[in-house]
Amino acid sequence: MQGLLVGVPLLLIGSRMVVNDTGVDAITPQKSYEVTLQMDLEAMGGTTHAGTYLPRSTERQPVEVRRHRPGPFELEIANDSRGRQAEWTAADVSGPQRITYAFRVWPRSVSYQLDDAQRRPSPGAVAPERQQYLRATDTVPVDAPYIETLHDRLVPTTDRLLPVVRALFEHAASLESADFSGSVDAITADRLGRASCNGVSRLLVALARTADIPSRLVGGLILEDGTKTTSHQWAELYIGGHWVPFDALNGHFATLPAHYLELYRGDEFLFRHTPDVGFDYQFDIESRWTSRQEAAAARTSTPAETYGLWAPLVEAGLSLDLLRILLLLPFGASIVVFFRNVVGLETYGTFLPALIASACLATGLEWGLLAFLTVTLTVAALHVPLERAGVLHTPRFAILMVFVVIQLLLLTALSVQAGWVNLSYFILFPVVILTSTAERFASHLMEDGPIKAAKVTLMTGVVIACSYAVMNLPVVGLTVLAFPEVLFLLVAFNLWLGRWVGIRLTEYARFRWLIDRQTTYAADPR
Repeated sequence: MQGLLVGVPLLLIGSRMVVNDTGVDAITPQKSYEVTLQMDLEAMGGTTHAGTYLPRSTERQPVEVRRHRPGPFELEIANDSRGRQAEWTAADVSGPQRITYAFRVWPRSVSYQLDDAQRRPSPGAVAPERQQYLRATDTVPVDAPYIETLHDRLVPTTDRLLPVVRALFEHAASLESADFSGSVDAITADRLGRASCNGVSRLLVALARTADIPSRLVGGLILEDGTKTTSHQWAELYIGGHWVPFDALNGHFATLPAHYLELYRGDEFLFRHTPDVGFDYQFDIESRWTSRQEAAAARTSTPAETYGLWAPLVEAGLSLDLLRILLLLPFGASIVVFFRNVVGLETYGTFLPALIASACLATGLEWGLLAFLTVTLTVAALHVPLERAGVLHTPRFAILMVFVVIQLLLLTALSVQAGWVNLSYFILFPVVILTSTAERFASHLMEDGPIKAAKVTLMTGVVIACSYAVMNLPVVGLTVLAFPEVLFLLVAFNLWLGRWVGIRLTEYARFRWLIDRQTTYAADPR
């Protein structure tokens, strides 16, 4: 039986990989980012506008628009050499207004191997379409004597390009990082010896243009979980027929990390809005692991085709995240069975830890366990007076559920006000599970004492953490989504666990003295 449960799924997986050309891309994880731009304006009547750059979908950073809530504003988008410019305009609006634009992006890192034998460009040899990237500007004063003198001091006497680029990069990278409000030009940044990303990048561009290397500024975001109110700027140098990225502030030479999102090219301001209008913005960023197929879907007009078996469900509007959690539940349940049958840990319920672990996938383990313990302890405290008052089990359970719901709402409201984004997802925790767990904790507390209750709570927490660790592995989630046949392998695994007759690990530790005595007696029966 177990042989069939192992062999048949593996045969089905292999045949689907061959027939449907479902390869490793289906289970190779790639990090994606959900980015929500929120712009708040205090309109004063009349015509009000706000503008910014939205990311272009490219081979390096496929972008999928998730939602757009413009309020009373009309959106116009124009594409040019600088980027994808978005302009929101509304007539006769007053009071607070909010614009929300959300997208998902699957960025990849890029890296260039520069040819050490490549020669320096000769003056006047740059193609006409790139001449603009050699010109002086107010913030990149290429023709200033200060920049020319600095260039001559830094550039080694060689006709090879790579040593020149490295010398200029290392000098710009030597500047100390500092947060400056406003715009800092290349000369000011060098004289101060410290600058933010725009000052450091402008200095590198100024020096590169002086060396007859076409260069430009690029603006965007460094994608990190949380809320951001700052953008980032780096440089690109035209070398060997490619625009090669350089971020001197963060030490990235001829590379662009995967979590860099390009928004525009040139020395631009990220936001524009009507003068004398209150304006504020923030980027809310959340990362998650997806398959490379989902990234490929963002590049096509028929994304559902890449989801294989689940295409009809995706087209019907089912969330892949919800589907993934449902498919992962048997993995969490199997982990719980292993810890109960083989390790010998006692938990609140058989599968409650797996269900709680699945809810933690939305909040993160730390926040999930913190909120779980908070609700459990608080609600369990109500169990004592209710039982002493003689309230029967079923009505008592319903009363406790009311308080669980109230505390979930209070925790969610508190987390939203405090900006704790992950904790706000705690409202997704199943109410019945929390109520049942809290009641069991209270029963242990009253019947077995606080030490026993704390011990079982600790063991439950350990099993929750282990279940979460397995369910949160990107390769596990992507594998079960691409090849749901692996669930039958779990059936085989649980059949093996169901026949487990060996001593449990905790029992081995508990009765080791007896096992050692029997071993000694068997070796020497005298």
